[in-house]
Amino acid sequence: MKRGWKWTAFTYQGTNYELSHLHPFEWSYVVEASENRLKRAYKFQVEFSMHCFTRRPRSDESVPEDLWYRDSVEERVFCFDRYQLSHRLPAIIKELGSRKCMHTSGKNSFLTTELITKKGKEIEYEVYFNVTRAHRGGGWLNITVKSAYERTQNHPSKKPKRKRRIRFDVIAYNRQLGKEIHPAG
Repeated sequence: MKRGWKWTAFTYQGTNYELSHLHPFEWSYVVEASENRLKRAYKFQVEFSMHCFTRRPRSDESVPEDLWYRDSVEERVFCFDRYQLSHRLPAIIKELGSRKCMHTSGKNSFLTTELITKKGKEIEYEVYFNVTRAHRGGGWLNITVKSAYERTQNHPSKKPKRKRRIRFDVIAYNRQLGKEIHPAG
């Protein structure tokens, strides 16, 4: 995925699945001053990978040619469930300052979850992201949503058993300074 990549709509059996809600956008995040810290403002370029609306084929699955979604780097199966849930992603990202974030086992990756009611049932939607310093200067940071999907029996949670929570303002502050972030404990 190249920086600033805009996803092309997907067409399946005559139905167009628009992906403009996953186009990159800029977001400003302000952390108000407290007795221990000054007010801080952060500017982010937010991007979403194709893993937010596609999936890996199952080992026993024969995928029809018209269900593959391709970009210049990879090809994956278009996932209608992930696509539907992906409409929530821009709002979830804009709420990171008030959400519980956790370290993942992946290097420099973080996770937030959302409980969603889908067809009368509560599901867990996991959103994996990383934050890096932008090359454009001016203190900008990048948020890349690497993947997002519903937890199911076939797709069990990778959420850490021992919760290693981290506030989003701590992530932003350390990334802006170019510091590594290590899980506590």
